[in-house]
Amino acid sequence: MNVLRVDLRQRKFSKEEVDESLEIAFVGGKGLAAWFLLNEVDEKVEPLTPSNRLVFAVGPATGTRFPTANRYGVFFKSPLTGIFGESYSGGHVAHWMRGTGREVFVITGKADKPTYLVIKEREVEFRSADSLWGQDTFATEDAIKKDEGEKNLGVVCIGSAGENLVRFAIIENDYWRCAGRTGAGAVMGSKNLKAIAFQGDKEPGVHDQDLLREVVDEALNSIKESRTTKTFREYGTLGILDAVNEGGLFPVSTGARGFQDTWKI
Repeated sequence: MNVLRVDLRQRKFSKEEVDESLEIAFVGGKGLAAWFLLNEVDEKVEPLTPSNRLVFAVGPATGTRFPTANRYGVFFKSPLTGIFGESYSGGHVAHWMRGTGREVFVITGKADKPTYLVIKEREVEFRSADSLWGQDTFATEDAIKKDEGEKNLGVVCIGSAGENLVRFAIIENDYWRCAGRTGAGAVMGSKNLKAIAFQGDKEPGVHDQDLLREVVDEALNSIKESRTTKTFREYGTLGILDAVNEGGLFPVSTGARGFQDTWKI
């Protein structure tokens, strides 16, 4: 597992390899990102300070044909809850994250002025985001793609909510995709980080291509016949609204006693 560290304060980056035993113990981006947060972010750290970490991660199947492997996760101490924060987003950007040859990206510190990063296979470039600060996410993504070129490139960015540290601010990618939970955008804004462009076409190593093809074909056939797939295709997320409500899964009353206080609407 390949990890890239970026220090915004010192404008430096470094690469490291995760020990194989750790990679086996925490399979996938979520497990490793949680491990980094547990070991590097003290429980007393305020979420919107430079000591917090912003960790982007993809899974071992990202960059292959495996279905649903097009998502990335972002992990941090949440400014909304004060505890472990995580959020996920789809689109194409996870593919380009993996295309840089890295699977985990640990962002530390705070830039002294608005900044965006261009992360490539062999280098990280620190760019001024002065002209982008105050722009919405659509305009930001357009501007970066115009400057950097669109080939093999994906952008994650924040808008004015993230810049102004709104505690539930999102991170956007591919114009319509959002890491929308627990305030990832606010953490990104607290670091003066407007955007990250991931650019690369490195293919992930696959041990057995024939077996992967067999598993993918089987999974795709199962997905096509799935009732859940048909529901989401026809109705979107609203298709499971009644089921979630009947299960009492809406946190409509999560006060001092915690998440056991959930009620049906």
